[in-house]
Parts: sequence; structure tokens; C-alpha cells
Amino acid sequence: MVNQKIIYRLDGGKKLGYGHIHKAIELRKFLIKKFNVKFVIARESSGFYYLKKKTKNIIFLYKKKKLYEIIDNKTKAIIYDTIFLSQSELIRIKEKKIKIIVLEDFQKISNNYANLIINAIVSGNKSKFDKIKNGEKYIGSKYKVFKTNIENYKKKISEKKKMVTISLGGGEVYDGEILKVIKSLYPILIKYNLKINLIIGNGVSHKTYLNIKRLSLKIKIYRNLDNIFSILSKSLFVICGGGGTAYESAYFNCVTFFISRVNHQKKNINYFLKNNFGKKLPHLSKKKELVIFFERYLQNKKFILEQQKISKKIISSNGILKVVKLIKDKINEK
Repeated sequence: MVNQKIIYRLDGGKKLGYGHIHKAIELRKFLIKKFNVKFVIARESSGFYYLKKKTKNIIFLYKKKKLYEIIDNKTKAIIYDTIFLSQSELIRIKEKKIKIIVLEDFQKISNNYANLIINAIVSGNKSKFDKIKNGEKYIGSKYKVFKTNIENYKKKISEKKKMVTISLGGGEVYDGEILKVIKSLYPILIKYNLKINLIIGNGVSHKTYLNIKRLSLKIKIYRNLDNIFSILSKSLFVICGGGGTAYESAYFNCVTFFISRVNHQKKNINYFLKNNFGKKLPHLSKKKELVIFFERYLQNKKFILEQQKISKKIISSNGILKVVKLIKDKINEK
């Protein structure tokens, strides 16, 4: 019987996207073999209800409820998988003398409190190891967690279709964002005789979906997919933000174009560009620049082959087992 408990504190939902939630579900599959994993989610009720459909043992953290109040003598560690880290909370958790593990601390808030930090993104393919005050910090795309079945969809580059897939994560940064993207890019992309896919997640409203459908465009729309690997693996081109989809695109050797959306993704895009992976789209309002941009790259065979070679250097394997081992070793460390 599993008695040792891990509190897994995460956030996600319509506004924040579902990347952290999907990662948490995958990691739980391995961690529950040894630990009782309790998910604690705040901020978005949409994320809570989505997670509740997928798994058990979940608490929604209301404003008046404090995380450290949930900790008991069976709690071995707390895993933070949220951008909303609080220094004051970390101090209180540290007083409980349990292990603190942080996944993706972009602001370095946890450097003085965590026993283990794993930053899989916001580094492009850069790998780095640092000693921190109370433990270690690992940085690099080799720690990116994918769903465990990703290897089943790996295809040879020669099997790629003449296809472009647009995927901007689980939600929208602002209402109408995806509709704006489609209206701006579709008239240009359709001229290249490409099959166009649009993947929209759980956080995208039904209204947005209907508005796109009403345009009667030659686009295949996929909604609320649990697994986008079958589509990305066939796609020659991918248009995405700078988050998890960018790494999935690299894994499948897609030629990747970035739309800069939120701050932490902007930082990651810059890392990718420094490593010559992908290209950043001009602002959607600049129609002439967009036309010139796609003329330069969509039929450039040399560019396409170079990008596919570079993608292999970004990421070529699922980092889930590495992350699980680091977590388990840290929790068991005396």
C-alpha cells in the first residue's frame, strides 16, 4: 500500500492552456507506483474540471485556503508545476522540512528554496546543470515530458505530407485570437496548394469554432484532441507559439514558424532562433511582409532540409523517464 504522499501543485485551463495539466497526468502514471499523488489546482475552474475527468485525488485551492495547510506527516514532497510561484509560500513550505521540486521556474523565484528545479523549456535546446542552495537545477529540452505514446508516431522525413498545421495551444490569449490568425494566414497559405489543419484546444470557445466554420475555408479543424501526434508527424510545416507544441514539432522534424504570443514563449522563441531552429512570423497586421515571408520559405527546399536536420538537435526523445528518475531520487535522498 502506498502511504507516502506527493502534493502536485499545478495550474491550467482556458486562459493558461492545458500543457501543465497534460504533463502532470503523464508524470502521475509513473509516480503513483510509489507515491500517493494528490493534485492541487487553483486559478481556473475549467482546468480543475478537465483534470477531474482525467484522474482522481484532486483539490481545488480556493483563495482562503493555503497550500501549506494541506501538508501532513505523510507528505514527502511538493511538486510545483505553475507559473504562479510565491516566495512567501515557498518559505512556509520550507519550514515544513519536505522536499520542494519545481518544474519550470521562469522567474528563478525558487532558487533559494527548491531542492530540485527542472526547466525543460525556455532554453531552446540548451542544456545546463547548476548547483543551487538546497540542491540541483537541470535545464534543457532533453527533460521535456511528452505523452508516452509519442514514439509510436515517429515518421521518416520522406513520408511527410505537403501539409501545414496551425496549433496555438489549449486556449486563446485574447478572444478572437485564433480567428484573427486564420483570417490573416489562410489567403496566403492556400495559394501554395497545402493541406491546412487547425488544431484548437479545450480552452477555445465554441463561438470561435463556429466563427471559423462560417468562413467556409478549406481547412480541416480538429477540436479537443487528446493526441495531436498523428497530425504533427505527417505535417511538413507547423505554425505555433513557443511552448510545448514547438518541441513536439521539433521531435517530428517539422519546419516550424513561430507566432509570438506570451512573454515566456517569446523568450523561448528567441532561444530557438539563436539555434537556427524555425522562423518568427512578421506581425499579422503586416500583410506584405507575411506574403514575402512565406514566398521565401515554403518552397525553399534547401531551407526545409536544413530545418529538418536542425530539429533533430533540438529534441529526439521523450524526457519523461529522466524527469521521473530525478524526482524519485530527490525524494528518496536523505
